[in-house]
Amino acid sequence: MYSVVENNSRAVALEPIIGGNMAKKKIKELKNFSLEGETLKAEKHTSTYITDRKNGLRKCLSDVCEPQVFKLEEAMPETLSICRKDGIPYFVLKEEGKLYYTVLPKVKILPLGSLMNHRCSSCYHLSAASDANGGCAKVREFSLGIEKYSFIVKGYETVGASGDVFIVQNCENYEPDPPRREYTAKEITHLKLALAQNVWDDISSMPELKRRVIEKIEK
Repeated sequence: MYSVVENNSRAVALEPIIGGNMAKKKIKELKNFSLEGETLKAEKHTSTYITDRKNGLRKCLSDVCEPQVFKLEEAMPETLSICRKDGIPYFVLKEEGKLYYTVLPKVKILPLGSLMNHRCSSCYHLSAASDANGGCAKVREFSLGIEKYSFIVKGYETVGASGDVFIVQNCENYEPDPPRREYTAKEITHLKLALAQNVWDDISSMPELKRRVIEKIEK
């Protein structure tokens, strides 16, 4: 359920490699995503590469870009379950308790460009611990099925694509991770020595540690 909305595809042709034991390959990728209301926009790139089998070097011969538009439709969790079971790649947006989805083409999906605003990476609850111990169900269940988590207010997921993503943009449980402590140079040295003493209990200074490491490498 996707269509090319403009017939103004751009093609970039590069100087080809000539000679050698060459193999030609065509790769289709979907990238540079953006979300506008109930519409998901992207670019479909069809790139032709030539590869030297002897040394593995690869060069792009052409790159054709086609603008794509995917209309999002409201969905029930059962619809997503059927798509997941049947291996149909799709994008699903969750917003204010509602789900909107669209089927994606079976091509390589690259990281979703301007949509990569992920709150989990800075959240205190980014842990597989139990909820009582400050963890998160999304982490414990390997980040599958955005429709299952009532605490996610807004986010999206790609399923069945190459390089699936699960991005949370607004969450009721979000709590900023406290700033990490900065260590002084003296403290860092002490920590390095303490770690090294787990291996060599006779180490007492950094020069001794460096000498021991050099000896270990040279052996």
